Amino acid sequence: MFRYFGRQTVSGIAGAVVHGPHRGNGLFMPSCYEHGANLCIGSKNGSIVQGLTYKRVLVDWYEGRNELPHILLDDCNARLSTDDPCNTLCNCST
Repeated sequence: MFRYFGRQTVSGIAGAVVHGPHRGNGLFMPSCYEHGANLCIGSKNGSIVQGLTYKRVLVDWYEGRNELPHILLDDCNARLSTDDPCNTLCNCST
């Protein structure tokens, strides 16, 4: 059941942002059990997706630099062939 929920969440959110009604919005989606607590805006630590932190991508977007991608889906699931949360940097203290 948990894996099904994860797959549906990723496909639904990513689909809406990439192809659907929310096209043009940004997306930073680490593969974590936590929801939001792992973004760590005020910290150097936290989730990394495709080599980038949420803070770095957010600042790039907010300041209009557009030097970084603004749609980032964790690639650990594909790399590790799993539907389970697999990002190893899912809290602000690591």
